Amino acid sequence: PLGTLAGGDSSAAIATRLSYPTLVARFRLSSRLLEFGLPKYSGTPVVDDAGEEDVKLRMPAGQPPVHPTEFRLEVQRGDSSSDDGTEGSAPIALRLWRYARRDARGAATPPTVQSGTWCGCPVRRVRSVLLVHAFDMSGYSFTFKSTAQNFAEYLYTEGWEVWILDTRFSVRAQTGELPSTLDQTAMIDVPQAVDHMLSVLRGEVGDGAPLQVFAFGQCLGAAVLQMALAGGGLSHPVEAQTGHRS
Repeated sequence: PLGTLAGGDSSAAIATRLSYPTLVARFRLSSRLLEFGLPKYSGTPVVDDAGEEDVKLRMPAGQPPVHPTEFRLEVQRGDSSSDDGTEGSAPIALRLWRYARRDARGAATPPTVQSGTWCGCPVRRVRSVLLVHAFDMSGYSFTFKSTAQNFAEYLYTEGWEVWILDTRFSVRAQTGELPSTLDQTAMIDVPQAVDHMLSVLRGEVGDGAPLQVFAFGQCLGAAVLQMALAGGGLSHPVEAQTGHRS
């Protein structure tokens, strides 16, 4: 409870106590805690068509921009808990963007590979990272140009090879209106994107120990990555060496 210190008086103590409700009211008004209205939309749609300016990475002064290689992946739609039986079974097209490392002449080069172990088995860790966007967004989350440097540009300048996946939740996809679940994205989209990454990388770095890549997810992108990991969709089969999957 509030109390007065030496030299205080009852009038000052009462005034202090009475000021607290006013302080709380001011905080609520300034933080808009009492505002429950709907968002005020501009009414102007934002077109995200993955144009050349949208997908390129800006480099420091004196260096040319980095343009990605686009891969189109056809994956199964899978089942959704909200299906009513009228959904089609046609495959879904996903877009996977690769920002390969470049040498001094501008030619694409394989990413850095480092030896390591995982669950007691030898692996090759590739300095490639997969970025997965949030719900109702797209790969533009990582390549937008409204800041001096976006996340993909930062990773690239730090020596990473960057891959960006537009999942079935992407606003760039034609599947945004189809019923979908996180399970479909986690067990279909992400594993097949990683499988494609590994296939491309194996063709460049050669055969050997299993390859490992890195991943970063934003919001629901992080959720589907965790679900894919927990579901075994991102594991190498190593039962013969360790008796379990890694």
